[in-house]
Amino acid sequence: MLRGDVSVKFRAALGLIGLIVASPAFAWQGSAQAGDYRVTATLDANKLQSVSLTPQSGMAAKPMQLHAWFVDEDGAILAQAPLPDANSNGAILVAQGRNTPVPASATALVVMVQPAGLTRAAAAARPVLVAQIALR
Repeated sequence: MLRGDVSVKFRAALGLIGLIVASPAFAWQGSAQAGDYRVTATLDANKLQSVSLTPQSGMAAKPMQLHAWFVDEDGAILAQAPLPDANSNGAILVAQGRNTPVPASATALVVMVQPAGLTRAAAAARPVLVAQIALR
């Protein structure tokens, strides 16, 4: 009897391990509201995959420039998350995260959004949106 119980437990454990390995268990999404936009970050295996910007009003997304930083619990910047120009996917703008590793002590991703194509003086005069997305 004891031998059968061990065999059943072993098979159950092996099946669970296989399920964990086969599933995208490390994929994660978090989002935050910033003005009229929802900012969403997608991470996979502790690497930033993308940041998307969705207008809440259903209007077409305007060209925007996104900047992002990983911060710790005190708000100190740990690393920049380089984001190229956001590509439009219908009403959603998506910037690829280039598999940027998430620092171990990062607790949030801070994303700054501003209209694209502005001069420095015009960008300084225009308000920006800032979203802080908690990581897990």
